[in-house]
Amino acid sequence: MHYTMNKKYFLLSVIALLLISNFAMLYFVVQKGKGHFHPGGPKNIIVEKLQLDEQQIIAYQNLINHHRNDILQKDEQFRALKKELYEGLKISDSRVKLDSLTNEMGLVQQQIEAIHYRHFLDIKALCKPEQLPKFEQLSSELIEIFNPKKHPKPKQK
Repeated sequence: MHYTMNKKYFLLSVIALLLISNFAMLYFVVQKGKGHFHPGGPKNIIVEKLQLDEQQIIAYQNLINHHRNDILQKDEQFRALKKELYEGLKISDSRVKLDSLTNEMGLVQQQIEAIHYRHFLDIKALCKPEQLPKFEQLSSELIEIFNPKKHPKPKQK
């Protein structure tokens, strides 16, 4: 009799712990959802926050397309330099190559950041005077909005 009571309490304890852990996990998922995550991604956040009209949205989509192309080219250039850098591990004296390649990689990263910055200047140029205060507020949130760890990558078609 004593054995079955212990077994019964043990099973009840396990069930209680599982329920508590499920509720805790659910709580954290809901709390994370209250952050800056937006189901439509950064594009929709910007459209909503700036309250862009239809013409502005079309112009914004064109800016996005140009921006993506520019960034893709620089990303490819960066990956090629990185590949060349790690290929240098096969060479016994690769210190000179390391310095020159990392310097080139730094320049490409600098160009990438300049492309991003100009992209936001272009978005600002799309704004009407009454939208500029919203853009200024948005500019202080850009780091969070474009944090890749907070947004799932869109599926490629």
